[in-house]
Amino acid sequence: MCGTFVISESESIATATTLDDLDSRCREAPVSPYLAGNFRGSSTLPSIYLDGCADIYGATDVKRFLNGELVPDSTVTANIVKAASLCVDATATCSCSSKKYKDKHLAQIAFASGEYSALFGYSESM
Repeated sequence: MCGTFVISESESIATATTLDDLDSRCREAPVSPYLAGNFRGSSTLPSIYLDGCADIYGATDVKRFLNGELVPDSTVTANIVKAASLCVDATATCSCSSKKYKDKHLAQIAFASGEYSALFGYSESM
């Protein structure tokens, strides 16, 4: 099963079931920024956006988003912004959208080194 996943060694973070739940559990973690990953891939944000549309409106409505009928959706984009806020460090830099982790393996290494509480990414690249 391919998709975007969040992984964490923290059971609290790993068992989050919604974005709001993930957000609050990450913010309780001692490591900040909380989330490592890369939004800059050529298909990353579009696939996350369409996945968000399917989660909120159902998979049958994704065609309407692909046709441009419902783009941009403020609820979906707000959720992406909320997820990105978990990547922001003390200097207000979002490591997930900067070129810091253009090489996706660098985010994985940083997570494995304990620099982040969680890691997100596409299953095929993790």
